Amino acid sequence: MRTLVLVYGRFQGQHQGHEWMVYRAHDIMSELCTEDNPTAAELMIVPTRTYNKLNPIPFDAKLQLMRMAFPKHQHYIRDDQPSSIIDILKNNQEAFDNVIMVVGEDRLEAFDKLLNAYNMIQYEYKSIEVISCGNRSDTGTYRQRASGTRMREAVQMRDYDLFDLYAPTALSHAEVRDMYDQMCVYISEIQDHVS
Repeated sequence: MRTLVLVYGRFQGQHQGHEWMVYRAHDIMSELCTEDNPTAAELMIVPTRTYNKLNPIPFDAKLQLMRMAFPKHQHYIRDDQPSSIIDILKNNQEAFDNVIMVVGEDRLEAFDKLLNAYNMIQYEYKSIEVISCGNRSDTGTYRQRASGTRMREAVQMRDYDLFDLYAPTALSHAEVRDMYDQMCVYISEIQDHVS
């Protein structure tokens, strides 16, 4: 039996919370893959393709930023999957028996309910498990406080130092600056386009 380990999201401002999800998902995949069965699980990191005022980073640029933000896991980032979570599960039901999706605590209940509600209707898996990578907290560490919204707000306020606090830890200072500069451009472009 094969298990799809899935990280799915908008990734509209890659941050430490995303980084934590990726590491947690990779750990799960590694635990499932044994010497006897090295292909028991496969990790997929799938970004949505949504592009609008709340999602200002175009898909191709988002892929490039994700590969920069998650260098050790960039080969798991998939651009060949549908944008909808339901369609992703439909698309992969022949290749996998089980699904483990890793999310932030604030998304756990909604995804668990959604994915299991459509099992045996839209797709067929023996099991679908949604696992939290940790809680989001306004008073916790920068990783716990990080969100795409906070990243975009830091860009809109032109507060590079705040942006840097939430940025993935794998990034060098030059890469954080590059991500920040690119997001400044994308947010400006989408606001001009929508206005």
